[in-house]
Amino acid sequence: MWNAIRPPAPAALSFFGSLVAKARECSRKTSPGSHIRLFPVIVAMGPAMILPFGVAHGTESPVEPKPVLAVHLDDWMPPPVSDAEALALRILRREGGGSQSAGVLRGEIAGALSAIRGRYPVTANVAAHEVYANRKGVILALDRKMLALLSHVVGSGPGPFTLHTGHAQFDDLNAQVGVRAVGLFPSLNAVVFHFDPTVDLEHVAEKYSALDEVHSVEFDALLFDGPDIEVSRSDGNWYFVFRDAWGDCPSGCINVDLYFFVVQDGNITRIDPASAEDIPEFAEIRENRGWFRRGRARNSK
Repeated sequence: MWNAIRPPAPAALSFFGSLVAKARECSRKTSPGSHIRLFPVIVAMGPAMILPFGVAHGTESPVEPKPVLAVHLDDWMPPPVSDAEALALRILRREGGGSQSAGVLRGEIAGALSAIRGRYPVTANVAAHEVYANRKGVILALDRKMLALLSHVVGSGPGPFTLHTGHAQFDDLNAQVGVRAVGLFPSLNAVVFHFDPTVDLEHVAEKYSALDEVHSVEFDALLFDGPDIEVSRSDGNWYFVFRDAWGDCPSGCINVDLYFFVVQDGNITRIDPASAEDIPEFAEIRENRGWFRRGRARNSK
């Protein structure tokens, strides 16, 4: 990216170096921590002063990451995600993106779900959930310098605010994954980032883990157990498993019922649980999710 940049002219280096020296001098004369407020100014102004001297003729300056507009965590209300959208995204993640768009998959799944629920009311109140409740973000343990920069950027006033720290890789990643809300926890040297519910948090966590400024990454979530839906497709057929679960679900759900359906060319076939065990697509879903019937059955059809 920087191959097209000539070495900065001595005048530029001298000018920028004098600013750094001034900042250090001011930091020695002021109270501890006051230099933190000066550092972003130097970071922001430095490239602006060097590049006019150093950019080669006929070339462009490096593209800055697109600024991220975020809000404070307490002010964030994530948009709802439909069952069809949640299931479509699961399929695309399993298949590594695939050749089919999320919109097309969402439409096909929505039609199948509507048909199943209309014909079998027992499935009407079973919704697709993630394994974690309120799983909307990640907790990043940061080095002190980065946390100080974020504290300066976020501030304590009302949002929204531009999430720009001056660290190119960090800012670029924030833009790529779409940070929507920020919560600071200085006593833990940590920050919480929340995203749209459709974001793949495993992928996000992996990306942040690769940054030098990030010491560790955890999900901002609680373990969840309860009703859920899973789906797979094979040879043009859709295989749906509805997991109805109730009774002390925070501790793991006492009762679990499973309902199996095959949708082929718009036709719905309900599969008996005993027969579903012999169908590979259903067996794979049950094994991967650890879904088995237990407790008592609901008195519904």
